[in-house]
Amino acid sequence: SAARECGYSSHAIQTDEDQIYTDVLETDFLHLNDITTNPDWIRQVWEVPPVGTAGWGRNISLENVIPNPLAGDTGTEGVNGGDPGLRMRVKPGEPEGGYIGGAEIDTARRDMLYGSFRVGMKYTVESGTCGAFFFVSSPHPPLDKNS
Repeated sequence: SAARECGYSSHAIQTDEDQIYTDVLETDFLHLNDITTNPDWIRQVWEVPPVGTAGWGRNISLENVIPNPLAGDTGTEGVNGGDPGLRMRVKPGEPEGGYIGGAEIDTARRDMLYGSFRVGMKYTVESGTCGAFFFVSSPHPPLDKNS
C-alpha cells in the first residue's frame, strides 16, 4: 500500500481502481516488549471442553502470548532467544488434562469494518501444530472447519 495525504491506497484488481483507506493499524512486534501496553491488542482467554469423537478440548491462555523483541539494534535474535517477534505458543507433548493449549490475540479496535488486512507470520516446524490468521467481526466465534 502507498501512503497518501488522505490515507492509504491499495489497488483493487477486481475493479482496476485504487481503494482509499483513512486509517491504519500497524504493530512492530519486533520492538514490542509488553503486549499489555499496546492499546490495539488484547490477549484472549477461552476454553472449549473436550466433546465429540476428537476427545480434545482447547485452552487459549494469556501465558502463551510471549513478546520476543529484538535483543539489540543490529541483532537477529530475540531477547528470549530464537527468532524475534510475537510468539504464540502451543505447548509440545501430550495435551494437559485433555486440553490442547494455544494462543490468540484480538484487536481492541471496533472501528474497522472494511479494508485490506495483512499479516507477516512464521509457522512453527513442530509437527502437529497449526497456525492461522482470521479477521472476523462477529459476536459469535468463527467456524472451525478442522473440528
